[in-house]
Amino acid sequence: MQKDLKNLAKKLKKNLHKLEDVTKEHFDKLVSEIVEEYAQKKELAGEIKDAFISTLQSKWSEMEKEYLDEKDGEQ
Repeated sequence: MQKDLKNLAKKLKKNLHKLEDVTKEHFDKLVSEIVEEYAQKKELAGEIKDAFISTLQSKWSEMEKEYLDEKDGEQ
């Protein structure tokens, strides 16, 4: 399960840069979409999928900071 979570977090970070407006609302939506897609491929149970969504959504502050730091570094 940890391996799955790490893979999802990597995909989330990569897709975060594709968002035009990085907000908590857009982040939460992106998390749900990524986990839903992953859950269908891996045939995950609903409770595991919900746990992944909750865990990843709780990382908003951390990922927002990383995103902003990377964005500032590009300028």
